[in-house]
Amino acid sequence: MFTNNKQSLVLLSNPSAMKNLYFSFKAIMFLMLFGLFVPENALGQTKITGKVIDETQLPLPGVSVVLKGTNLGTTTQADGTYSLSAQPGQ
Repeated sequence: MFTNNKQSLVLLSNPSAMKNLYFSFKAIMFLMLFGLFVPENALGQTKITGKVIDETQLPLPGVSVVLKGTNLGTTTQADGTYSLSAQPGQ
């Protein structure tokens, strides 16, 4: 970060500079942690889930599910459930 020791000593001996550095560090850490815990729907994503069953209420695995009018799709799991994320209005 610094090319010589004189600059390091100036930063460490200057309380105002240390406070600014500490505040910057805290702000960066907050923004990084906030980004990890933002739910998908807060970013404009909608989660679509469901279950595909036959007429006897048995789950259908391996069925292709596609969001109408898009190329977004997925395949049902062994228990017939599916989940995909889309932008609102897609």
